[in-house]
Amino acid sequence: MTEDCLIRLRDGGVNRISMGVQSLDDATLAKMGRGYRLKDAERAFQLVRRYFDNAGIDLILGYPGDPCSNWQSLADWGLRHCSVYSLILEPDSRLYRQLHSGDRPQKNGDRPQLPSDDQVLDQLAKVADYLSEIGLGRYEISNYAVKGFECQHNLAVWRGEDYLGLGAGAYG
Repeated sequence: MTEDCLIRLRDGGVNRISMGVQSLDDATLAKMGRGYRLKDAERAFQLVRRYFDNAGIDLILGYPGDPCSNWQSLADWGLRHCSVYSLILEPDSRLYRQLHSGDRPQKNGDRPQLPSDDQVLDQLAKVADYLSEIGLGRYEISNYAVKGFECQHNLAVWRGEDYLGLGAGAYG
């Protein structure tokens, strides 16, 4: 994320940025194969906030070993939106192979284990409570926003309205 890129996006009509932070735990980010630490993600997000008032992050719950901590740090980020997804284990992903075919056991010899559904639901409840405390209300199943900053695309999908998806990961 560069200042020049953000200026071009803003000047090109982009009005909302959502960053895929995924976890607030450095060890989990490393296990996910992310090339950054939490402080790097926070620094990038603060740069985004200089150019976009409507900015949020995406998080994934249910990754093996993620302590689901550091939520209190989000109070200082200036989030307008937060998507919180439960991990979906995709066949042929690196994590799937680790869990099912014996790739790279942990240092102690144990294979990573997914948390139970009950554990993930407990994490989701804690996250929802915390996001509510810092002013982000749940407006649909996986999304929380400050009032007036709800993602119009998400709402259109839920309402069955037309939309256009553009970009490398878009579907529309």
